[in-house]
Amino acid sequence: MDEITQTDHYQQENLGLSITHASYSYLEEISKWTKFLSIVGFVLSGLMILGGFSAMSFDTDIFGNVAEALPMALIAVYGIMYIVIGLFYFIPCMFLFKSSTAMKSALQNNDNIQLEESLKKHKSFFKFIGITTLIMLGLYAIGIVFAIIFFAAI
Repeated sequence: MDEITQTDHYQQENLGLSITHASYSYLEEISKWTKFLSIVGFVLSGLMILGGFSAMSFDTDIFGNVAEALPMALIAVYGIMYIVIGLFYFIPCMFLFKSSTAMKSALQNNDNIQLEESLKKHKSFFKFIGITTLIMLGLYAIGIVFAIIFFAAI
């Protein structure tokens, strides 16, 4: 393993931690990918919200018997669900975007405070995703229990 010299580091004051040129390059690439993913997420979130409003605005003149086949209340619930999911999806995208912006600023200005802010937003992103995953796993478990009870009763 190659020994990294002191001149290969961007010195950080906290706990003697330093960033190597390779680490700097990785962080720079991470900031680009997180910005890309957050922008794609914003677009998809917007499309979900527009889809929700679109679903709630179905007109019987355009779709013929849609109103008879599906009650309007069901279509409204579908539209509201899409809007809520779109808004919910917006939250982690915002964390990623803020993390990317702060990381880019930190690297350009050699700013420890911005680096810390970037890592804080990145942590918030993963915390949000982790909590959401735990909630979804719990809902799946409850659904499986109800399915077992339902099929056992048949």
